[in-house]
Amino acid sequence: MTELARALDSLVPPFDDSEADWPDAVRRGDEPRRGRRPVVAVLAASLALAAVLAATPLGHAVVGSAFDRMSAWIGTSPGGPAPPEEQRLLRQANARAAAPIPSGAELGLLTSQSLDGVGFDLLGFRDRGSLCLRLRSSAGQGEPIVKAPADCVSEQLLIDLGKPIAVVAAADPFPRAKSGLQALYGLAADRVAAVELSADGGVHRIRVENNSFLYLYRGEGPRLAHDRLEYKSDVPSRALALDASGRALGFVKIMSLKRGYPGAPALKSLPGPSVVERRLDSPRVGWLERGEQRGDPYDWRLPGGSAAPGLAHLRMFRPSPITSMRVLVAAPAARSLPSEAGYCLANVWPLSPRPTGAMCGPTRRFGAMTLATATAVPFDAQFPIFYGLVADEVASLDLFLSNGVRESIPVTDNVFALQASAADPAKLVAYDEQHRVLGIRVVSVG
Repeated sequence: MTELARALDSLVPPFDDSEADWPDAVRRGDEPRRGRRPVVAVLAASLALAAVLAATPLGHAVVGSAFDRMSAWIGTSPGGPAPPEEQRLLRQANARAAAPIPSGAELGLLTSQSLDGVGFDLLGFRDRGSLCLRLRSSAGQGEPIVKAPADCVSEQLLIDLGKPIAVVAAADPFPRAKSGLQALYGLAADRVAAVELSADGGVHRIRVENNSFLYLYRGEGPRLAHDRLEYKSDVPSRALALDASGRALGFVKIMSLKRGYPGAPALKSLPGPSVVERRLDSPRVGWLERGEQRGDPYDWRLPGGSAAPGLAHLRMFRPSPITSMRVLVAAPAARSLPSEAGYCLANVWPLSPRPTGAMCGPTRRFGAMTLATATAVPFDAQFPIFYGLVADEVASLDLFLSNGVRESIPVTDNVFALQASAADPAKLVAYDEQHRVLGIRVVSVG
């Protein structure tokens, strides 16, 4: 029971080394870099050009090809035209969402497949700095269209990881109820013509279309039976990128609850600082305890219309430029944590009407920062978003990827959000105003 609960609550990073297309697009150069300053420099110049050309197809082509080398994602929508009804439904969902995406987001049709006579479409759209995939299907004759939630990955993270492919979801149960169907899908750079998926039952070659790939297979998601975890899906463990001639371009590992998540690596095994340089004086978020009106108010109503207990004064933020996901924070009512004061965190996934749950904890467990996890699919997600709070003394956050790339993580009123790869643990470092290390966390599912 504990293993399943932990795995379903915390999902995190996959990937390995090899040649790639995305790094070529940002012209990294041969020297190692501590941060993303070369990318930032190129981005500044490109944004100046984009200000003039962004409204034109040429503008989208110039900006898109300069960074992601994914031709299908150049323009207002990726791939081919999506069914008008799907676009209408997306706009309806966005109008009802507590975490709406930009109103100009356009759906595109990336690839279509069928299994046992049931058709499946993989749709794509952009959400700020993220590339989003959404699987849909008519689940059978006479049944309404069923959709999985949109799963998104930061375009900048793909560039920084430097891989030719990215598996976005490995075992999305679709449709949700009793179908026995699973879906694996992801993104590929221009040079990738096919993806080979290695599973216990053999190797499956999937064609790449519009910089995307989709693999449908039968199986059941994880469940508890007699206090044992049962997972009857043959979830692939590795994805290999192939060019048009069949030459291997690189591979990524696929993380899955079926095989278990490895423990978090030691701090010293990852780039970045490994020693805390200054002891934190107080793990407090002052404005939250004082009841200041930061961010936007959020009235959390349960499906029946009643207020969420103990969370009457939630404040809502969108701390990250890469996603429309909202983060909700609150100082819980005294009855929620009778022993001492604490904080509560929740998230609203893009396009979702409300949160699905909250995490509360006492401040003695808080330290310099606290982390929670959000994902679109219930298990085996490959790119979860981590979000949380930092103490007042924290002035900045850096995320160190295992390949040495450093990303600066924005902080808004003590609130932050970041995305990482489930197969590739990273290190989050908190600094004070003098850039002394206040806290270090390994960002990992394990």
